[in-house]
Amino acid sequence: MAQIQFKSEQVRREYADHRVPPLLRRIVGFVAAVVPEPYDVLITDVWRSREETRRIYGRYKHSPHHHWRAVDLVLVGPDGGRAGDDVYTHVKARVGDAFSGLRPLWWPFPICIYHDVGRGKHLHLQVWRGAK
Repeated sequence: MAQIQFKSEQVRREYADHRVPPLLRRIVGFVAAVVPEPYDVLITDVWRSREETRRIYGRYKHSPHHHWRAVDLVLVGPDGGRAGDDVYTHVKARVGDAFSGLRPLWWPFPICIYHDVGRGKHLHLQVWRGAK
């Protein structure tokens, strides 16, 4: 099983905060369980201010990070290099298979997104308001 690491002590504290839904932590744990060796999970972002979102996107964009309902992570090898697209695509599919059935009908967003918003490709995990 992959280790879960944190970009900074601040990110570690945010992840431990009671406002992060237990379901989101379960999904992160699942990712750690399905990531192939030799990769580990590096959590890079949990809570994000609206100002930081503006800096990232160049405009205001609503984000579940504003409400403690999202985690960004990368998969890193022992040399610090990131996993290839094939590994991310595999993990994204496994998360979808395992958790998409929990998604309420009123919430149209995927639980796991693999994308790059200008800071490098990463997995964005998110849950809906009221997720337990």
